[in-house]
Amino acid sequence: GFWDIMAGGGLVHPVPVLKEAPCTEWIKPVDLTSVLTPGISTPITLPPWEFVRDDSAYFFENENRLGERYYFWSSGEGFDDPAPLPIPDGHPGQGMLVMHTDNCANPEACPLQQQNAPFSWHIIAADGLDEGGAGTQCGADGDPWPGSTNNTRFNCNTNPASRWYNENSCTGLEVLDVVPDGMGSVRVTFSWVPTSL
Repeated sequence: GFWDIMAGGGLVHPVPVLKEAPCTEWIKPVDLTSVLTPGISTPITLPPWEFVRDDSAYFFENENRLGERYYFWSSGEGFDDPAPLPIPDGHPGQGMLVMHTDNCANPEACPLQQQNAPFSWHIIAADGLDEGGAGTQCGADGDPWPGSTNNTRFNCNTNPASRWYNENSCTGLEVLDVVPDGMGSVRVTFSWVPTSL
């Protein structure tokens, strides 16, 4: 099937977020606030999650709305790479993938998808076009970061923006740089400034 958030369902979808509790216990993502120091830029390498179960996906949670999170992970390798990774049809290429989740919108959303925004599971495309959310494509080279638009920044004022659904408020999390290594891993530089005391 095509590369997309569900990719055929049956817990075979290419999204590590859907492989953590309560969906399954297959992967344990890392809370970014446990590895970032406020105000300090920190590079983190996102390895291919298909082969590294733990410490490969990271999340940042809205402290005022538990269940609303941003997830970050490596998409693995693209079509032109020499392939130790299985490449699904329509794979968007190598880079970081970002997903905005909101289990508050549908607490039983595992893996059910909310039909109206805010979505329970929403890939944030680097090109800002949101074609996947609109249902007009199932993975494009503009989806992973930096992607076809070479987008290496994600913050409160970029397009797309790092904002919470609740009142469109800033998350305080910023991506300063995204560098795929050509072998399936991605080095991402994060910065975090808490928005509340």
